[in-house]
Amino acid sequence: MLFADLLGKYVLVMDRNYPQAGALGSALRSQGSEVVGPFDDLREGFKALDEAHIDAAVLGINLDALRVFSFADRLVERGIPFIFTSRRGRDLPSRFLGCLCVSNQVAEDDILVALAVSITSSREVVASSTPLAAGISGPAARSGDRGGIRHD
Repeated sequence: MLFADLLGKYVLVMDRNYPQAGALGSALRSQGSEVVGPFDDLREGFKALDEAHIDAAVLGINLDALRVFSFADRLVERGIPFIFTSRRGRDLPSRFLGCLCVSNQVAEDDILVALAVSITSSREVVASSTPLAAGISGPAARSGDRGGIRHD
């Protein structure tokens, strides 16, 4: 299955589980995305964010629960769509309750779907001239369960 919204996108991947992040990177490359990372260290992620072109991001919450949210804040400031992944459902700070959080125990395709939805939703927000809230899911993303995608 190919997702047009991922074609040609530069996607930053950050997760402490390097084999899992590597598998996600392979899945993204199969969609025509360029992978930035994967990183298992937030300092490297911040450096890449400052130095590389980033269109979207996949952030493992369990990397460093307190600091990964500051990284997500930076993505919001820059208008970059993103999703969170987590081994278990993890409470998100209130400012991220509208964001997609996908179990990293599901198939990579489920994570790709969530990322494509996040990219599409951010584009719809821009098209409607509403202030961009990157990573905030649109109504389509909240319409029922999608195999491991948490809808808060």
